Amino acid sequence: MSINNFLRSLRVSSIYVDIVVSKFKKIYEMEFGGKPNGRFKISYQRMQQITGKTIIDQVFLNQLLDCSFSSGLTVINLGHEFAIIETGVLTGYRNVPQGVIDKVVKEKNDN
Repeated sequence: MSINNFLRSLRVSSIYVDIVVSKFKKIYEMEFGGKPNGRFKISYQRMQQITGKTIIDQVFLNQLLDCSFSSGLTVINLGHEFAIIETGVLTGYRNVPQGVIDKVVKEKNDN
């Protein structure tokens, strides 16, 4: 594959991933499951429908994760399904202090 074809495929892939992420954003804003909007899970099969891909390979998934993150969404691969959540929710989680890490490491070494 020539460098021009490679770069063209990256641009097409990037545009395609942007379209998939815009679909995630639409789903995120929809009311379903008793919630007005927000985080959701999607099965591998439904992700195949959204992406139009029969196999969601690691390269595509990485592009999807990066683009989603840039758009304010985090996609979490749970194996047989995916969770999509607003990135801001995750960045608000509490940080583990060094004292907790030290305690857990010490307990492991004591066993």
